[in-house]
Amino acid sequence: MAGETDESFVVAGAVIHCHCGSHMRQLDAPYCHGVYLRGKPAMNITDSVFEDNIPKFGVCLSEENPHDVVETSQEDMMFPFEGGVDIPLEGYRCIPELSGDWEDGKEDVLVDGEPALTTESVLTCEHGGVIYFINDGQDVD
Repeated sequence: MAGETDESFVVAGAVIHCHCGSHMRQLDAPYCHGVYLRGKPAMNITDSVFEDNIPKFGVCLSEENPHDVVETSQEDMMFPFEGGVDIPLEGYRCIPELSGDWEDGKEDVLVDGEPALTTESVLTCEHGGVIYFINDGQDVD
């Protein structure tokens, strides 16, 4: 379910999306594991912490989400989908409840002792969402 790239290693700033979310976001690295690719911190499968690494994805469209209904507008978007959305979106408040580490890390390449994160890795939200990579972040400023 990864984005339109061949498998590659992920760095801080990679664009991610939850298939239940209305917005794309960037993977964050509050600290570095000591490994860099193209001058950016490489990520590992443990970089799966809500608010430290994983932001909110705007409006959650999952019926499994127990949070309040919210509305957001185009102005609130970061990395809107191609073509954008010019009407307010309504759905549930996105508060990811993540079920552990990223799956499908590169087991034979370790970053700070843990499997490296690749564009084939996925992360599951307890509300039914699957978070995946749009790009690896290596060329994103």
